[in-house]
Amino acid sequence: MDADATRHVSGPGADARAYLLLRPYLKQSVKVEVTDPADPAPYWLVVSRHPQALAGALNAARSASR
Repeated sequence: MDADATRHVSGPGADARAYLLLRPYLKQSVKVEVTDPADPAPYWLVVSRHPQALAGALNAARSASR
C-alpha cells in the first residue's frame, strides 16, 4: 500500500480488531487478510521499507503451502 492508503488504513479506516505493526518513519505497508475464522483480527497491517518484497515473500509462502 502506498503512503496515502497506509495512512487511511492505519487511521480513520482502521478496524479496531486489526493487528497493526507501525513505524512512523515508514510510509508504505502490506495489508494481510486473515482468513482463519478462529482469529478475531480481520487483517494485519505491516509497514515495511520493502513492501513489494514482503508481499512477494508472503505470496510465495502461501503458494508453497498449498
